[in-house]
Amino acid sequence: VVCVELPADFQPWLPYLADRRTVAPVALSGVYEDGRLRFYPLADFSPELAAIRWARDWGVEVVCCDLPLAAPEWSSLPPGGAAVTDGADVDDLWDRTVEALAPGSAPEAVRRAALAFGRALREDTAAHGGIATGDLAREAHMRRVLAEVGQRRVAAVVGAFHAPALAGPGERAKSVEAGAATDPAAASGPGTPGHGTPVVTSLVPYAFAQLDPRSGYPAGIRDPRWQQAVLDAGGDPARIRDAAARFLTELCREIRASGDTAGTGEAVETLRVACDLGTLRGLPAPGRGELLEAVTSVLGRGRAPDRELGAVLVGSGRGRLAPGTPRSGLGPWVEAELAALRLPGPADPGSRDLRLAPLRSDLDARREILFQRLRECGVGYAEPVEVTAAGEGGALTSRWRAAWTPAVAARLDLVGVRGVTAAQAA
Repeated sequence: VVCVELPADFQPWLPYLADRRTVAPVALSGVYEDGRLRFYPLADFSPELAAIRWARDWGVEVVCCDLPLAAPEWSSLPPGGAAVTDGADVDDLWDRTVEALAPGSAPEAVRRAALAFGRALREDTAAHGGIATGDLAREAHMRRVLAEVGQRRVAAVVGAFHAPALAGPGERAKSVEAGAATDPAAASGPGTPGHGTPVVTSLVPYAFAQLDPRSGYPAGIRDPRWQQAVLDAGGDPARIRDAAARFLTELCREIRASGDTAGTGEAVETLRVACDLGTLRGLPAPGRGELLEAVTSVLGRGRAPDRELGAVLVGSGRGRLAPGTPRSGLGPWVEAELAALRLPGPADPGSRDLRLAPLRSDLDARREILFQRLRECGVGYAEPVEVTAAGEGGALTSRWRAAWTPAVAARLDLVGVRGVTAAQAA
């Protein structure tokens, strides 16, 4: 049995995640009645998705072992999961102690490094404010799921922070004692506020741009296109160096497109600096940190070219659901209507500002009506922008800012129970 750190609500979606026609990145979403969202993005390099695909190939059962989303303990945790502070520092430390050393290493060495990191982070968190009650409740639920597996052999794919709480009996003792009062078996019984709150789950396409934490997702992966390249390299240091060379070539092209100078010589020198930094630090290949330092020193002349780096290291990769993946009737209807009205949709997800003249144009009138109905549904697709009229007359036009995001797709599944068209749902 493979247990993955996903809320139990997502168990029905595992066959669609495992489908070979599903193209990552995708995201599991849970939408509460009050509109709150929880996203669980999954890319090719996400351990959970890798485990689900491995289990599919080997005919192994997969169990979502995390706390159900209806449990009230989730309200004490951020959307990204564990309540760990100083996220950027933690990410940098993880890069330095685990990921940068991984190429060319044995899998067991990587696993042990990750476990050591998780133990250190957990002990530091416990010593500075304590472990969040929500995390303790989640771990209590995970232990109960593991116990229900019985005598079967089990592998748990969980965050390094939680691993010590799921280890042998001796290791679990402190966590069990600390989390006794927050065990969801006791704390989430009938009558507890939040218990049984309806949550609508769905599987939606995602994008590298949303996966990067700069999009606002707190537990995202920085520079996902680089992470994808490292995965594709299969742990081979030489292939990682080749990937770094390709990315630097693309970066120079982006810099030239911005009007600055960056040629072959600069690319070669940047790669040399990145590789030398890796060698000085005892790394088998330059990591993401070495690449960024070299870019800042050589190409940026002391300042990181953020816009160009985003275009190259984040990328524009988008996921796609397998044919037959369940969806509410409202979602496909809205997508078709957006395409007919030439508005941002799944195929063109960027944000757009539109000035509409609904009294003069039939097209704008249809757009205005759709925007108003979607706003009434609370899906967050389009928001009005204030228009100032000349003199004391009323404005004859309206302005809207519209954008298609994974959150819109998830909320459409929530309100889809009210109808299969925007008019019915509103």
